[in-house]
Amino acid sequence: MDWYNTIENTTREQTANAREKDLRFFRIEEFLRMAKHINEFHSSCRECNTFKYEIEKQVDSIGQAVNHPGKVRRQYDRLLGKLSKHMQKKHEFYPPYHFTYLLGSIYPAVSSVAAYLISFLFPQISSWFFVIPAFVLGLLVGQLKGAKKDSDVRNRQKLL
Repeated sequence: MDWYNTIENTTREQTANAREKDLRFFRIEEFLRMAKHINEFHSSCRECNTFKYEIEKQVDSIGQAVNHPGKVRRQYDRLLGKLSKHMQKKHEFYPPYHFTYLLGSIYPAVSSVAAYLISFLFPQISSWFFVIPAFVLGLLVGQLKGAKKDSDVRNRQKLL
């Protein structure tokens, strides 16, 4: 049996008695998907090889992490964060709607600041006249560009 199947079976056994709500909250399915990606990349990525060892250690106590608060839960949460960050930076895997949320928040802020600065060129007109349309336009453009990037991520099957 290969490494991923062992990890998946052990995780399922450890979390068999956990509630469905807890499994979603602790992102067990995401953990398993990332373990699958780690299994794919471990031969070509040194960090993935290191994560493979960390996942093996964590899987033995994942049931305790889900069912009891404490040190083991914090370790699991840290590992999940490190895995997610690594997958985004090195292998370009992203959570669903990552770019929609990211660009949908950055574009309105930047366009509002730019419009506010432009409003100083026209002191006779209220700055709100520039800021509000720029905010709305930035929000629309950010959402559209983010949705396009998210669509590209989905088409390349690079979702976490």
